[in-house]
Amino acid sequence: MTPPARGGGPTQTSDGVELAVAGNHCEQTMETDWQGADLAELILAVKVKNPTPAPIAVHRGDMRLLAPDGAALKTVTWGAREPLFVASGETKSFDLRFMSRGSLECAAPHQLDTRGAITTDDHVLVTDKISFTPSAPW
Repeated sequence: MTPPARGGGPTQTSDGVELAVAGNHCEQTMETDWQGADLAELILAVKVKNPTPAPIAVHRGDMRLLAPDGAALKTVTWGAREPLFVASGETKSFDLRFMSRGSLECAAPHQLDTRGAITTDDHVLVTDKISFTPSAPW
């Protein structure tokens, strides 16, 4: 994983829970049979910090990758439907994997839509989108 080529910084809730894109790995394959519809895979390393006194749940399957063409891609990460619990005072990292034919572009601006993906007790914590540009494929 490498840091994103450009990042817009983390998103933070009013009580200090923070989500950030910490790294990425992006591969894009040009295929002659699919002109203009490259197959691309983007893996994001996301870091979450919980400074609150209560545990939080991260619903990774509710996050969407907003691609340059306007598509809102669901993650294809194994186990993303299960919440990831982050205890009070804890920082955790997790990966999100996205794949697309024609929507993802490794060197173009994207956004990770985290709205609705962080909960505590019975309510949703308000977060925003995280803007970033993946590092070019290696």
